[in-house]
Amino acid sequence: MISKISEESPYKRRPTQKRTWMTVPEMGKLLGLKKTDRYWLVHKNVFESKEIDCLTKST
Repeated sequence: MISKISEESPYKRRPTQKRTWMTVPEMGKLLGLKKTDRYWLVHKNVFESKEIDCLTKST
């Protein structure tokens, strides 16, 4: 009975969407960059970035 209710529920969990962005620290760790270099590259527009909730995100 519970499984039938959960199958018909409008509040089902949706599959997560693939992220298309990462934070600057994540990007820097991936590229092996130090903090100063990470933000310098963002400042020079080497990476597209947006500020979301006071955090800089790179796409």
